[in-house]
Amino acid sequence: MSLGIIMMVTSGFRPGGDFEKMLEGIRVPFTCIGVIIVILLPTFSGVISWTADVSNAEYFDAMITETDDPLFANPIPDRMVRLVTEEYAKYVAGQHLSPFGSNVVVAAAHITTRNGTLVWVCTIISTNVLAQNYIQGFIVVDANDPQSIIPHLINSTTIPVGEGLFWDKNIQFGNYLNDMTSAYQYAYPTWTPSGDLVYVQTRTPLGFDFVERASGPIVYAENGTVFEYATIAETPNWITQAYAE
Repeated sequence: MSLGIIMMVTSGFRPGGDFEKMLEGIRVPFTCIGVIIVILLPTFSGVISWTADVSNAEYFDAMITETDDPLFANPIPDRMVRLVTEEYAKYVAGQHLSPFGSNVVVAAAHITTRNGTLVWVCTIISTNVLAQNYIQGFIVVDANDPQSIIPHLINSTTIPVGEGLFWDKNIQFGNYLNDMTSAYQYAYPTWTPSGDLVYVQTRTPLGFDFVERASGPIVYAENGTVFEYATIAETPNWITQAYAE
């Protein structure tokens, strides 16, 4: 739309101006093209955004497999039942920040599994990321009984990116700088089957129809390795959430 306005202005078009002067040379077609862009682009965007929710629903509905099997084959163990909210997990993590120093904060908390147990993983960063632009560590809070089970502290990590950090160290913004053709939404730490801590970044390619056709996530390992999965189907089961909600 801005392109259309620029074309109109540079052609000499002014509201209330001399119409005959505006008709000189190639100004008329140039102005007409600008007017068409200004009119059609908002109309096109409005129609697409109006139908985007239905299109998204149809796209994800095609991914659902219907079955008559029972929803749960076996009783769910207590260790896999979440009884703790994100806010309470951050509160519990805030009570165990002293080993990281005085100038730290809980940047984010995400639900995942560790050793077959449902946990909240809280990312700890400095309050001054300009000076300390890296993850200070993690606090793992039990999602079922955080008061009886002492949170596990991970005092250091070499994962190069994370939430709440500055510029390219911020996992969402850094990925956007590397590839601006996708939107980068939900990111969270989790563990591989071998017990290695990784940071997962979900992504959705940007399309003109506004339909969120999520692709496979990007995974950052502590050894500096970055690997990505092309599709959701290729994403392994140990990744807790393959695409953003």
